[in-house]
Amino acid sequence: MRCRIGNGNLINIWTQPWLPDSNKSFISSSPPLGLENLHVHSIIDHEKNSWKMDMVEKIFNDVDVQVIQNIPLMNSQANDLLIWNQSASGNFTMRLAYHLMEKMICNSTLKVEGNWYLIRALRIPPKVKYFLWHTLRSGLPTRTRFQQKEVQHTSLSKYCGTKMENE
Repeated sequence: MRCRIGNGNLINIWTQPWLPDSNKSFISSSPPLGLENLHVHSIIDHEKNSWKMDMVEKIFNDVDVQVIQNIPLMNSQANDLLIWNQSASGNFTMRLAYHLMEKMICNSTLKVEGNWYLIRALRIPPKVKYFLWHTLRSGLPTRTRFQQKEVQHTSLSKYCGTKMENE
């Protein structure tokens, strides 16, 4: 999440994420003495709808100056907004969250081989898809799985008392 600049009244320069770079949303400069509570509206020329570059260059390091001067000021009359940094529109969607999660899993050891898109494409209720996905990933809480996790339980079936529950 980061702040989208409107009038800049609500955004503390030093403590809130307001830079548009998804990897670096916070200012890297240290606040000068006495300017710890400076808000973004202080470095905006509201009449010209532009940055007060003389002030920006005095307060921030070169990296931050470069980033700030490239931030377009759209409407200095609008309120500041908290937006989702990972989308162009700033809106959070479950589809976007799913794709981000997919990227994280692809880059981790949690990835399980298989074409899981086939399950997603099935025309069945979501709860059935979820159950199928858990079943194929050996994620159902069977008595055998409890024993593998060292939970004290018998692995015999609750109903007949003779066979393993997962058979």
